[in-house]
Amino acid sequence: RAALTRTVNKVAEDSGANPTEDDRDAIASGDRVLLVVENDLAFAEVLLDAARLAGFKGLVSNTGAGALTMAREFHPSAITLDIFLPDMQGWRILDRLKADLSTRHVPVCVVSTDDSRERALNSGAIGFIAKPVHSRELIDEALTRLKTYVTSAKKTLQLLMAESPERDALV
Repeated sequence: RAALTRTVNKVAEDSGANPTEDDRDAIASGDRVLLVVENDLAFAEVLLDAARLAGFKGLVSNTGAGALTMAREFHPSAITLDIFLPDMQGWRILDRLKADLSTRHVPVCVVSTDDSRERALNSGAIGFIAKPVHSRELIDEALTRLKTYVTSAKKTLQLLMAESPERDALV
């Protein structure tokens, strides 16, 4: 585990991860982890603090490459995703996360300007925080909803199929 953590830390540092005091060295099996993908270090710290208050351990990356690596290595419970990153657009990251079988189930909350809300939700995000954020309460509420979502024992599956014996068998 220590060797894996050192490798992941090195990869994250090489790909430009934020130099925050996140929880990457304190994550244990079974922890709920929020991956914060944010290019603004001060705002990443606000999200990290809010994540901890909501009961998550937090990871921070300020690049898309670092975020994709950390998502595969740490298997976060949820992700907050800024759209404007130095190495790639957040839309590309969201597309990659949703196309990868190992990460497509992870709920993503996009953090961007309000004109991106519809695109974010249509692209597979389950939540949206509009920038600029005017109150910490909005962040706390969004992360509490994310925590509720990931800890809920009851899951809903929507099945879109024409009536058939195969559909009946699946139901």
